[in-house]
Amino acid sequence: MRIPEDKVKQAWSRAEGKCENYDRHPSPKKLQWENRGRKDDIGWDVSVIEPDDAITPSNLRILCWPCLRRVRKPY
Repeated sequence: MRIPEDKVKQAWSRAEGKCENYDRHPSPKKLQWENRGRKDDIGWDVSVIEPDDAITPSNLRILCWPCLRRVRKPY
């Protein structure tokens, strides 16, 4: 599934460039845009919350790579 770049940027802006896995990071982990897609501790990507719903910024979350590995496959 391809997620439109404008939707990713809107989700990134909402997340203020931080990992949105609040259970793991009570003090959200700050990420850098240029590390998107990296598969290491400083990498991050976007995850769809409800795969059957529309691809909207509110249905996306920004996760650091360690959290993303635990949650679901990245898109």
